Amino acid sequence: MSRREPRVLEEEEAYLGPVAVAQFIDCRWIKQWPMTWTRAGLAGLQNGYGRWTGTHQALVYGNGITEIAGGAAHWPGRRTQLSGT
Repeated sequence: MSRREPRVLEEEEAYLGPVAVAQFIDCRWIKQWPMTWTRAGLAGLQNGYGRWTGTHQALVYGNGITEIAGGAAHWPGRRTQLSGT
């Protein structure tokens, strides 16, 4: 019997925020649909990624993030191409 990957809870998604969730999906730490944690994603959380310290969040692609129109974010090598990049 295979083990089902843990579902991303609404509270986790709200805490992480849209940029961290997008990065976690981009690096395959979260499967996009249905949103579930991968083994690598759970390890990343244990290593502190996504955690907020004051106003700073530990992100996978911490450097080179650019905010674009509509509040979206872009970073070099992002798999999902957004208009305005």
